[in-house]
Amino acid sequence: MWRFIADCFKRFEYSKMFDDKHTYYYAELHDIVKSHGERMRMTLSQGTKCAILCDSGLHSAIAILSCWYADMIPIPMSKHYGDNNCNAIINLTEPSVCVTDNVNECTFPVIYDITVGMFYGDLFFAQTEKEDILLDIAIIMCTSGSTGVPKAALITHEGLQRNVKAIAEYFNINNKDTMLIARPLYHCAVLTGELLISLHNGSNITFFDEVYNPTKLIEFAKSSQSTVLCGTPTLFNHLSFLLKRQQTNLSISKLALSGECLSTEIAQRIRSVFIEADIYSVYGLTENSPRVSYLPCEYFDLYSESVGKPLIDTELKIDNKPDSINYLVNNLTVQTSNYGKSSATTER
Repeated sequence: MWRFIADCFKRFEYSKMFDDKHTYYYAELHDIVKSHGERMRMTLSQGTKCAILCDSGLHSAIAILSCWYADMIPIPMSKHYGDNNCNAIINLTEPSVCVTDNVNECTFPVIYDITVGMFYGDLFFAQTEKEDILLDIAIIMCTSGSTGVPKAALITHEGLQRNVKAIAEYFNINNKDTMLIARPLYHCAVLTGELLISLHNGSNITFFDEVYNPTKLIEFAKSSQSTVLCGTPTLFNHLSFLLKRQQTNLSISKLALSGECLSTEIAQRIRSVFIEADIYSVYGLTENSPRVSYLPCEYFDLYSESVGKPLIDTELKIDNKPDSINYLVNNLTVQTSNYGKSSATTER
């Protein structure tokens, strides 16, 4: 993954990644990530599993990229989902180190402070052998943790890169755009469909780190002059209500909706506010790195309840029994295979 990221930094050295406290050009980020990665590589064994738990989305991104430089395996977590969720992920995945930007609130035995580049704790406990099952794994993403017990999905280097390149085939963002990331990188849809696609296409990237607050998000979108935003239909429904009430507009010109079923009513409400925006409805699942299908933006107003067609090189199989409506409703199985490297079956 690092070679993939380093190429992005090289091709778009003047694009920026920023939040309300820091701004870094891609060229600067290359050096920052390399510096952290070298420290981690000198101290930890290849393939070490690293929990990522940062208050800042920017620091989370730097932490994940630094792990890839050092050939470590990041495991993103989010404080937004509470201590029980984080503890469940730690118990499930057994990371050796926690990479954080808030040492005072982290009780992990071995800590790497991403803000200053220092280790804390007894490094003896961080020395582990690389597990054979993780040999081609880029990242461990946990899923279902917001509604139940987290489950770990092993995402390959090739699966991630191919998914990003496939998204780039239809998602028309470039180095003049600014991607506003308003959700934790804990979600694979955010990691791949927002952070990595922005790096691949050279877009500027900014992070909104507040808890769910559409009013503050509108203010941040204005101040950051963001042009791209991805989120759930619920988020865009709330934004639409507020923007109509305030009789104001955002510079957002490209939207991607995912994570929930989209109704025609809500789709029409979103369109009534984001009148000229390119709106994509997409579907994915973590195990597939995650994007599976997308509805081209030119069809959004006609088929807003559809998630469209599969990505290039992604095959879909709908397995149903036409003699039983109940079977179809309760047991519809969608099988996805992304480039022969990542596969999953979802019961819907």
